[in-house]
Amino acid sequence: MRAMSENVRKKIKVAPSGEVAELIRTASRGGGSVIVEIDNTAYAVHVEETAAPIRLTGRLRASKEEREAIWKDYDPERARAALHEAAGSWSDIDTDELVANIYRWREEGSRPANRS
Repeated sequence: MRAMSENVRKKIKVAPSGEVAELIRTASRGGGSVIVEIDNTAYAVHVEETAAPIRLTGRLRASKEEREAIWKDYDPERARAALHEAAGSWSDIDTDELVANIYRWREEGSRPANRS
């Protein structure tokens, strides 16, 4: 196991109204950890508030020129060709089974049953 001084700190963005944000807030109030599970491996992530909040700078919206620039290299013929090429690529999928799986996955959910 690495010593704390060897760890590299990286920043990730979390939706402020999401479950992860609430878990982190709760852990920071109690000086605790959040358990993160990835592929059946659990990781304890220590939570501590930084001395100063990190503020984003700069504008958050694209200018009119930037929004219009997205169409600069647009080629409708290439777009149509790509759609025709992709047509039928999912023809081997059993749509009834897919829909049933989606409903089952929604029912099962991805949140722990004992969340509080």
